Amino acid sequence: MGIRRAVQRMAATGVLLAAPVALAVPAAAAPPEKIEISEPIDFVAEDYCDVEGFDVQISGVFEAVLQIRIRRGLEYFSEHQRVTTTHTVDGRSISVVSKPFFKDLHIEDQGDTLLITGFGTGPESVYGPDGKAIARNPGQFRFRVTIDKETGEELDFELLKESTGRNDDFCAAVLPVLQG
Repeated sequence: MGIRRAVQRMAATGVLLAAPVALAVPAAAAPPEKIEISEPIDFVAEDYCDVEGFDVQISGVFEAVLQIRIRRGLEYFSEHQRVTTTHTVDGRSISVVSKPFFKDLHIEDQGDTLLITGFGTGPESVYGPDGKAIARNPGQFRFRVTIDKETGEELDFELLKESTGRNDDFCAAVLPVLQG
């Protein structure tokens, strides 16, 4: 799986992993709960963009504001993120700035599992060493996730709608820069 697809999948499920599974709660209207998150990012992406043996250091910051609202007795999540990373190898680097928004659209309680339909949208821009944009993806996508209510484990992930709008090929844009 390419680094971009891996990051999109992590982001798509990030709302679900960053907070407890939606549980039945009293139907009383209450203001949404807000949780602010700020975490450093620092890891080596092995076989970056599916290039065997090409490992890239990725560093940056993940910031988010998660909101939890009660609707029909279930917790619905929405999350505004800002993810800023630098991808570096042998002194060459690119920067990636993503500002996605994720939201649960519909939750269906199926007894032992929850079927959650959601969407993600927001701009992602990739910048070369000179600071100029070399790739962009401002599109929107929809997904469905099945969650085990008892464990919170993701049982299934289905992409319902591919990213809309401009969708530049991340690897085609960054590999020439990072491989020199």
